[in-house]
Amino acid sequence: MNEHTCELYPFLKAAGGNWRNALFVRCGKLPCADMADCSGFLFCADADGRPLLVPEHRFRQLSGEQIDPAECAAQLDWRAFASSYHLWLVWTIENPAHCPCLQIESSM
Repeated sequence: MNEHTCELYPFLKAAGGNWRNALFVRCGKLPCADMADCSGFLFCADADGRPLLVPEHRFRQLSGEQIDPAECAAQLDWRAFASSYHLWLVWTIENPAHCPCLQIESSM
């Protein structure tokens, strides 16, 4: 397994080895002015309930798989996710004016 594949291991472990077991969260800034191919991110929680998020474009880049949000366990819009994980986002998102997916990715 190469180092790039290892980046996905915690997420895939929590998702039972399949991205389709994750929730798809649509980006809150569509169309995204910060990144042309941003559509959202895959989300699942680890054993302690902490969110594990992988931007869709990053998963696609590392795995070579095309993500179809309709094949995920469920879909959430950004507001529903933000409401559920408000306190975590306060510590993760530095600038609400910029793409949340990019900020989440850079914090990982």
